[in-house]
Amino acid sequence: MAIVGLFLSLWALWEEHIGRVEQRTVRAWQLLGTQAPGNSGKIEALQYLNREDGAICVRWL
Repeated sequence: MAIVGLFLSLWALWEEHIGRVEQRTVRAWQLLGTQAPGNSGKIEALQYLNREDGAICVRWL
């Protein structure tokens, strides 16, 4: 029973991680689509979207 509980906990943790990555990706795309003066965090958003482990967003395109 403990092993099943462990696997369920790990699965829930993984699902939460994937959800956070998707949320951050969506926020980065929304930021890039918004007109704002100056940088407004767009450089960081582009860096996030172009990093190697941020490539999860490529899967959705």
